[in-house]
Amino acid sequence: MSVLGLIKVGLGVFLLASVVADAGNGQNKLLMSAVAAFLIGAGLYDLSKVFDRRVHVRFWTEGFTSLDLGGVVVPWEALRQVEYIASGGSSAMVRFHLKADADLPIRFNPLALGGAFQLADGGARFVQIDVSPLRNGRARVLGAVARFAPDLPVVGAG
Repeated sequence: MSVLGLIKVGLGVFLLASVVADAGNGQNKLLMSAVAAFLIGAGLYDLSKVFDRRVHVRFWTEGFTSLDLGGVVVPWEALRQVEYIASGGSSAMVRFHLKADADLPIRFNPLALGGAFQLADGGARFVQIDVSPLRNGRARVLGAVARFAPDLPVVGAG
């Protein structure tokens, strides 16, 4: 992620320098300046994620909360199961399946990468946490589940 951010910033700066050095017409300069500003902004946004040191997920005896949930605490009793999902690459998610009768003040967002989701048919509801950027994310999250909710079934951890 940080390499892509550096590449975007580098391309933006290079493009901006070529606009300043070029004496071409005004329309091309305006378009190239806009593209350069977009690349620099997108690259700096990507780089800002690398230096984000906020606590994103917090576990304790009552339950857990995530930065994506806006501080809503999900109690262990409201969970049906925990599922570890790993793609062939470097992406890994932990999905906390909620019980059908769990009434939590969570805003379900189908467009977010992490956070709370509800399937379109109104069926399964779950909270999903991206653990790929965390160091030892799988071991830390599943270890917290085993410590605080040992009776909760964990699927896909093997």
